[in-house]
Amino acid sequence: MAVDRADDIGSRLPADSNDTKPLDPTRNREPQDLLPIIKPPKPTEIDIPQDAEVGAQVNQFRLQSIGNDLYGAVTYVAGVPGTTFSLAKPWFLRRNTFDGQTVGGRIYTYIDSTSRKVEIESSGQVFFETIIPEYAIGDELMYASSVDATEVDGALELIELNTNGHHWSRTSTRRVKIQSIPAASDYVVCIEISNAGVETGDPFNVALPYKIQATPWTGKTIVTNLGLSISYVHAGNQFRTATLASGPFIGSAENQTIIPGYLVDDYLTVVQPSNGTGVLVNEEQVVWQDINESGRMWARSEVVT
Repeated sequence: MAVDRADDIGSRLPADSNDTKPLDPTRNREPQDLLPIIKPPKPTEIDIPQDAEVGAQVNQFRLQSIGNDLYGAVTYVAGVPGTTFSLAKPWFLRRNTFDGQTVGGRIYTYIDSTSRKVEIESSGQVFFETIIPEYAIGDELMYASSVDATEVDGALELIELNTNGHHWSRTSTRRVKIQSIPAASDYVVCIEISNAGVETGDPFNVALPYKIQATPWTGKTIVTNLGLSISYVHAGNQFRTATLASGPFIGSAENQTIIPGYLVDDYLTVVQPSNGTGVLVNEEQVVWQDINESGRMWARSEVVT
């Protein structure tokens, strides 16, 4: 459809019947970006096939910064950096196009410009996506002038060609930070952390690994592979008492603690088990579980008797 805009781009195209159609809300949101808008230098003209969908100019740049909808870019000539400028991301990689929107039955909430949460509206299922391959400052990318506006103010005619095949991909883990640690519990309270280390979103519960939870063990007696019976009582935060319930040293006990301990502001990598965590908080299933990449386990802290 032709673009009727009160600017030099829209004025080049005649209006047509499609111009009376309502705007798609997912493609016409008011863009906001953290990167400043810098006009690009005039690209070097090269031969482009006449049936190409891009404009008549293509050039290479190196990635300098990544915003919500824009790239910061710098041209290189004979290995020497030239002028810096801004250009638009491909529309499906932009943040402001989808953030807070429901598209195709999916609700999108962005953590930062390269990671987002997706909720299936009908089922409430939640998963996370990240852009792969990962961006790296200094990457060499291609851009072209678009035959139509890019819908990002200040970068109206330049768009990155995505020659590296960046796309959204579901990730099975997420990085979180501990906010609080309930006493004698099976979970910790965490918050999402962006790639820049900024807290985002609402706090949520994360189940501890099964072996270091409280509920499956406290008040129970287990038999070890050596035939010894041991009973456990959890008390306080990350502490329990283990007592021999059989054998010649029956009644002997020791205090145990989790090593290394869980600490507020510590970072965890968590996963969403397909068959659930088995941990309930206020009668609701805890969805996420610590994968225990730090190798936490119960260890003796002192002998009691």
